[in-house]
Amino acid sequence: MSLKTAVTQVVDQIGNLILSPPYGGFGYYYNHGPRTRRAVAFTFDDGPGKPCTEQLLDTLGELGVKATCFCIGLSVQWHPDVVQRAFVEGHVIGNHSMMHSRKAGLLLRGGEHIDAADHAIAQVIGCRPRLYRPPGDG
Repeated sequence: MSLKTAVTQVVDQIGNLILSPPYGGFGYYYNHGPRTRRAVAFTFDDGPGKPCTEQLLDTLGELGVKATCFCIGLSVQWHPDVVQRAFVEGHVIGNHSMMHSRKAGLLLRGGEHIDAADHAIAQVIGCRPRLYRPPGDG
């Protein structure tokens, strides 16, 4: 294993620990809902893409299931029609950064990659996403 690969793996592991619930996230995140209600949350990352996201939306529609789609800003610009469709069909649209850069997601300063994706998503669906999921290797 090269030194670069080893360092990248360590940075990713530390980033996941810091940013991921239930231990990380600086106390602002919840990793479960009420224990009295049985529910599953479906989330999908790294889209939208064609034809995969379209097929996914077809299947979710047939099953009457809603999901949260964490979208990459650049992909939103490439496939605005798919994002608009997901939003109109009642799925939650979240931010997954502008270009899926793990390094940018770990920077303590600057959030341009988040703001740029927020802007790209808002241009398509008419509102800023309320959720952000940092890119990871998971």
